Amino acid sequence: MQRISEEKLTEIRQSVDIVDIIGNYLALNKHGRNYFGICPFHDDTTPSLSVSPEKQIFKCFSCGASGNVYTFLMEYEQLTFLESVKKISEIANIPIDIKFKEIPKTNQELYNIYETTQKFYRNNLETKYGEKVKKYLKQRNINEQLIQEFGIGLALKENQLTNFLKKKNFNNQDLLLSGLINEKEQDIFYNRIMFPIHDQNGKIIAYSGRIYQEDTYAKYINTKETPIFKKGEILYNYHRAKEITRLDKKIIVLEGFMDVIALAAVDIKNCVATMGTAMTLQQARLIKKLANEVILLFDGDEAGQKATLSAIDELLKVGITPKIVSLEEGLDPDDYLKEKGIEKFQAKLETPQNMLDFQLSYFKKGLNLKDEIDTAKYIKLMLNELSKINDKLIKELAFKKLSDETGVAINFLKKQIKEKIDVPVIKKEPSLTKYELAERYLLYYMLKSSEIIKIYRRRITYMPTYDYRLLAIEISEFYEKYGRIDVADIFTIISDNEKLTKALKKILQEDLNEEYTLEQIEDYINVINEFNLKAELDNLKTKLKATDDSKEKAKIAEKIRLLKRGDE
Repeated sequence: MQRISEEKLTEIRQSVDIVDIIGNYLALNKHGRNYFGICPFHDDTTPSLSVSPEKQIFKCFSCGASGNVYTFLMEYEQLTFLESVKKISEIANIPIDIKFKEIPKTNQELYNIYETTQKFYRNNLETKYGEKVKKYLKQRNINEQLIQEFGIGLALKENQLTNFLKKKNFNNQDLLLSGLINEKEQDIFYNRIMFPIHDQNGKIIAYSGRIYQEDTYAKYINTKETPIFKKGEILYNYHRAKEITRLDKKIIVLEGFMDVIALAAVDIKNCVATMGTAMTLQQARLIKKLANEVILLFDGDEAGQKATLSAIDELLKVGITPKIVSLEEGLDPDDYLKEKGIEKFQAKLETPQNMLDFQLSYFKKGLNLKDEIDTAKYIKLMLNELSKINDKLIKELAFKKLSDETGVAINFLKKQIKEKIDVPVIKKEPSLTKYELAERYLLYYMLKSSEIIKIYRRRITYMPTYDYRLLAIEISEFYEKYGRIDVADIFTIISDNEKLTKALKKILQEDLNEEYTLEQIEDYINVINEFNLKAELDNLKTKLKATDDSKEKAKIAEKIRLLKRGDE
């Protein structure tokens, strides 16, 4: 790893506030001295992530994730340490020279192909051939500003793109892999408006092409899946929406990218879309990273309502209870805006339906609740949905509503479904010995107090566990060098050592009182020294058995006697 001085790393880290950085990714609420939010590193249903502005570290009380601003970005965005340092330095406006390894060639070539293709499509739209398309877009309320913002372009006649990319020296294998060209070396997209699809970081990874004149072809065609484009793992407009959502704390989920653009046209920009496919668990997790308040706004037709039910299921799995906006008359958001206007649309957004009312309404459709058979069918459908909900309060309210509607007793309804016990799956750590516990507890207080570091340096010669031994040395040396203790900076110093970082996280997970007594510390030290004494005695006994020299035997035996007596 490239070496950056500890002083520079500290300067960069201290120039930002961890609450601001994490608050850009998660909704945080202040309770006491710290801020709390839903942990993004496990399927959290209650705010278990704590962020300390005083210590400049985060810590999850459930899954054990912890660290400073660098480690948060490393884990959240899957960055290397240097990448996270670079990102924080840019936020802090502190220049730093970091060189990165190139992306593997195969994937980099795909990104290059898409970047070049985007310029080609955008240029096409600005020619005389694009005039008709711009007129069509204007009719759809997509003006020049939106064209620029969403990078809308135009694919023209067959094989123009193929010939253009070949002149740029891209090879056939990469072009075929990109999904822009078929095996006959022909363009996949032609005579279509082109909408680029981006990954979470804003890189173009695919296209959706839409016809703009009467045609017998499919209205939309999308790029096939490639090594950089997995439809179920991305959300349209995510890279733009994440910046806006961090302020608004609310995200609107739509079915298609045209809906996103239609809402952007009326200045509603905290939107993402599932690209017209059923929501996946990966997409639900992406949504959870943006906000806890989620509004599902799918088309008002039967397919849209079924898609809403499916999305509810996936969001419940990650601990989100969404709200629903239902559009009457089978309209999609774009058509609703045109027919009903922005005021009525805004009113819909401001008064969303709760999830349970949507489900009750949906499953009741076409059924006569005065008929026993229909009522039984309705109850079974709703009980199936209720079995997926872990929140006890929401479930209790749902039972009451269902009971009021059907006249069936609440207790009877409850007995019809097997209650799920919401127990987080946490890998159980093997039982720790008293020596390991003593090491952890001593290290915990070394991170809290310089007094304990001084005691450690006087009284402990050797930590039994290798990783804890190295961690104790790092803490001690940090204090000796800087005259203070800073957990956030210690995280930075050991960031390139995975084992030490893991050890530090374990220490921070210990549920100990902030205050300590010297009697406690003395107990920990005695236990550790007891281990060291036992280890040394075992070593001497092994040597005693191994030697045939009588003088050596006598010397070793004397050492054993003195150690047992405590003279050495």
